[in-house]
Amino acid sequence: MWKKQNNPKQKWKILYLDEKDAEPTTGLDEDSGLFRNRPFYLISRLPKHRALTVSHGRYLRIQDKKKDYAHQIFYFDHLTRTVKSKAYTAKSISIPNSGRNNQLDIETTNARWWQLFDFKNGNVVNEKGKVLDVSGGADRNNQDVIVWNLHNGLNQQWDVVYTDQPEPPVNFEPNRPFVLINMMSNKRCLTLSDSNFVIQSRNNSPEQLFKYDPATKTIKMFSNQLHSLALSHSGKSRNLIAHKTDGAWYQHFELDGKFIKNERGLVLDVSGSKDVNGQNVIVWKKNGENSLNQHWMVSYVDADTVQNGIIPDKPFRILTKMKSGRALTMAKDNVVIRDVSDGSKKDQIFVFDSETGSIQP
Repeated sequence: MWKKQNNPKQKWKILYLDEKDAEPTTGLDEDSGLFRNRPFYLISRLPKHRALTVSHGRYLRIQDKKKDYAHQIFYFDHLTRTVKSKAYTAKSISIPNSGRNNQLDIETTNARWWQLFDFKNGNVVNEKGKVLDVSGGADRNNQDVIVWNLHNGLNQQWDVVYTDQPEPPVNFEPNRPFVLINMMSNKRCLTLSDSNFVIQSRNNSPEQLFKYDPATKTIKMFSNQLHSLALSHSGKSRNLIAHKTDGAWYQHFELDGKFIKNERGLVLDVSGSKDVNGQNVIVWKKNGENSLNQHWMVSYVDADTVQNGIIPDKPFRILTKMKSGRALTMAKDNVVIRDVSDGSKKDQIFVFDSETGSIQP
């Protein structure tokens, strides 16, 4: 406070929230890092890339992204400088109880500090340094979003995807084992049968387990990583086979939403849309957006779930089923059976080398 001097630094104006100021109503607001009044999704950088969603008219959670779903669309309101919900335009993202807890929801806009958030370096942050945080880092539908101190884990990182721009591609997570589940009613899995691929009820066998190799852009058999999905006859056929990895175009596949697509636009297709065990999987041109025989879900798994096979790169012993239960043992250049050791010696320990497909000491 100071005595009146009638100079500009002491002059103020009242701007009511329903009035328009002379400032721009579109374009980038450099202070907030967001475009004014341009609708967007907030996409978590956790592996499933779920969207911030208004649930039950109030709560903020992550859910699978749905195109043009108003409860997942927000915009930066240049008048109040808050992030508003498209579904509830009188409400903004807010810390309840006047900012006195770590919860997060949407509340009637008041433009107080607990409703003011900026987008900076992948974080949605307020002036107190609190950021939007997927609670516990749990990457599942309907997980709560809260505010927390910045530690910059993936559960605190977000992408702003404006509704009028193409979405960034979401590809496979490198080198993590997964199964590919077809979305027809019986949810059968892509399965290697001899050298071809079919759909089969899930049995957690090595023939249903894959990993994505970003170096070759191929989908490899997890249990034999010398082989990848490929079009037979060097791409001259529509048949899908497992073939020694050479990184050629006919082995390149990427995740395109619900489709597994190659660089020529062909997608994995359950032949004839027959949802039965043993039905061939081929590649075919895309039949629009609603053909379930061409829709797949990537489900990441722990390699320890593999049954009826050997888990790659995990040490094990090989025991005879004879009464003695002795273990296979290396003896110089020979292999014999001996009583199981206490583990201090490594001559009974083996691993399955997934790169070569061989068992090694």
